[in-house]
Amino acid sequence: MADVVIYLVVLSKDGDYIFVRVPDIDGGYTQGNDEIDAMRMAQDLIGNLLEDANKYPKPSEPSAISLKDGEKLVYVAVDRSTGSTAMC
Repeated sequence: MADVVIYLVVLSKDGDYIFVRVPDIDGGYTQGNDEIDAMRMAQDLIGNLLEDANKYPKPSEPSAISLKDGEKLVYVAVDRSTGSTAMC
């Protein structure tokens, strides 16, 4: 049975990199070389931070996330049962 978690991720330009913030997960910060790499890094981050968790933090509604200028909101899904990931 699939154990899929979907979280909102905030992407923003940070110099030469894309900064990643996962607002619903403590320690949910990483970065990537470009947006695709940043989203892959977000997937890895979410999977690693939830690896030993029995209960997952409840994902926020998009309307609850405040964005600053230059920030982009995307969805990232991680199937915890197989380790597979998806980006939206």
